[in-house]
Amino acid sequence: MIRLGAADDVSNSILETTARIHETDFPRPESFSGSAFPDVILHSGAPLPDGVSAEPLLQAGGVEIFRAGNRFRFRISGQVPEGWEESLRYRLPLLHAVMLATLSGSECCLFHGCLLLNSNGEGVILTGESEVGKSTTFRRWLNSGGEGLCDDLMILSCVREENGKISFYAQPLPTWSRCLREGVPAKEMRCPVTRTAKIRRILWLTRSATDREELTGVSIQKWHGQLLAACNQHTLFLQQALTMEERRRLALECWKIVDEIDKAYSPLALAAHLDGDLRKTLEKI
Repeated sequence: MIRLGAADDVSNSILETTARIHETDFPRPESFSGSAFPDVILHSGAPLPDGVSAEPLLQAGGVEIFRAGNRFRFRISGQVPEGWEESLRYRLPLLHAVMLATLSGSECCLFHGCLLLNSNGEGVILTGESEVGKSTTFRRWLNSGGEGLCDDLMILSCVREENGKISFYAQPLPTWSRCLREGVPAKEMRCPVTRTAKIRRILWLTRSATDREELTGVSIQKWHGQLLAACNQHTLFLQQALTMEERRRLALECWKIVDEIDKAYSPLALAAHLDGDLRKTLEKI
């Protein structure tokens, strides 16, 4: 459902790097012809096509976003301005494409959280506010001998099984800023995005107010608020490139996903504590 294209030889390198990181084949131009919302990457030296306003809708960190109809173009500068992350050149077109897939009613979204795997290979998603401890809990899980796929960002998809039951699946996305800021060469970077985990549970991560780590109930209001925040956190900046009507439709699609989550999982929180036995706590679900 995601479409990215490069309009010149220079910008092909960015698309090739994105494909390499995700361990997928480099897409060819003919694969974009049938897409309603293709994102096209342009190098800063490439002229804008006829009909595209010279005034960008959005700009940040050497990336300018233009629009003509349903086609978005990302013009990438040759150098990243000081103080900005190089990862924006790779991250924004991809995240924008996933956002448009949500907007088109594909029942998938970018989801903010970490993804743990239980002993059966099923996924447990921990979502919560920034700095609440998702990455710390992810490391605790790995240190205890568990397996995890991502500590920040994933694509969450709602799937209707043959028996009519609603299930959720998640695919990891790389934490772009951390990977590129640490200077890992793109040819050595890999993200197991083709690895998909069926989701056993989604938990709202909080910090324990006692000396215990436990699973607790959570009000439906807080539950819905956190789920909606998780669906929107990585697209808030990019939503400014949409019309007001498109933003309303995107909000509605996110609400639909939250409604389906309600059907699959009851509200539940993990009150985490550094001295807790995380594997023992999560065995209960």
